[in-house]
Amino acid sequence: MDRSAFRMHLRLAGKTMVVEVGGQLGQEAADAFESQLRAALWSGSTAVLLDLSEAESIDAAGVRALVAVSKLSETLGDKLQLRRRVSESVEQTLEVSGVLMRLPWEPRGSARDTRSKKL
Repeated sequence: MDRSAFRMHLRLAGKTMVVEVGGQLGQEAADAFESQLRAALWSGSTAVLLDLSEAESIDAAGVRALVAVSKLSETLGDKLQLRRRVSESVEQTLEVSGVLMRLPWEPRGSARDTRSKKL
């Protein structure tokens, strides 16, 4: 399997839906990414944790989808949180796009917070 190919896995961990994304989150994958995240938000789970730690890159279409889902989450009681561990490439794209600090990152020091670099 091509490690750069987009992949997405959803799993339930208690009452939290964990969405794991890997590979390249580009134009070809953005619609499926957004659709699956929207479904996770509407799934009845109390929270949705988005794990982009295996995502190699994200382009403008992926950022747009992420922002759209983040806005939906706000209307549903802020159910979405992003795991703090992301690749340097993903972090840079989110920063250059101006959305890095506006996204709903998981709280620092949480049991799931495994990122060593502060956002």
